[in-house]
Amino acid sequence: MKLHFRFDGWRFGGTLLLLVGLIGLGVSLYRWAELRRADQEVVVYEEPSSQSGFVPLTLMNVQEGAPTLAISTPEGEESEQGMTEPGTNQATPVPEPTLTPLPAIPQRLIIAKIDLDAPVIPVKARKIKVGETVYEQWLAPDEFAAGWPTETAMLGQVGNTVLIGHHNVHGKVFERLHELEAGDLIVVEGGNRRFSYQIVNVMILPERDADLQTRLENARWIQPSQDERLTLVTCWPANSNTHRLVIVARPIGQSPLPGAEPQ
Repeated sequence: MKLHFRFDGWRFGGTLLLLVGLIGLGVSLYRWAELRRADQEVVVYEEPSSQSGFVPLTLMNVQEGAPTLAISTPEGEESEQGMTEPGTNQATPVPEPTLTPLPAIPQRLIIAKIDLDAPVIPVKARKIKVGETVYEQWLAPDEFAAGWPTETAMLGQVGNTVLIGHHNVHGKVFERLHELEAGDLIVVEGGNRRFSYQIVNVMILPERDADLQTRLENARWIQPSQDERLTLVTCWPANSNTHRLVIVARPIGQSPLPGAEPQ
């Protein structure tokens, strides 16, 4: 009796790509977990009354999440997808095996409108006690760099990618952030890819000396989200820091950096 084997090159190639993707995802998640562990401080601080509201507070392990963005789809965009001519009977094409791009750690922030080109670095969190409750505070870098809280989403991942920075001290990385408007573009690079975003929300929220409930409501904008988004946070205005400037953008595309292979 003879046994016949048939080699399916397409299926083998797809399986190989899947395995490579899973290995790459595991490496990225391991690096992300290591950054999170390294950036946590276990010391609990009492918030000085003179700095009330200076840094956003977030309750640990909050499940409420960030507010929902109301984003409309351009007219006709959805209806054009997947349409065929009436009465046609076309065979379904066999898709080529593709590898879904992996989430990436943000490394560079570019906003052409305000001439901003800055590195992005992981930032530390500290635990702070207000009354009888312990909260987390993410601390902006004391240099010309945007900070990426490592508990927030990576680029290209469903969730809220948060970047924070000073606007009037330590390099003033977000000095001109208040000039941005809805519709402006933001680019973040990471993993040898360029991720593009379009601003949909620009908010100035009362923070310093605001009541605790208001501060926690403001902090919802840096909580995890059910959609993919980018959130930039700094203080405002430069002479008093009484408010929080929060800018939220939605993804509009990504592409490999010139001459680089995506990671």
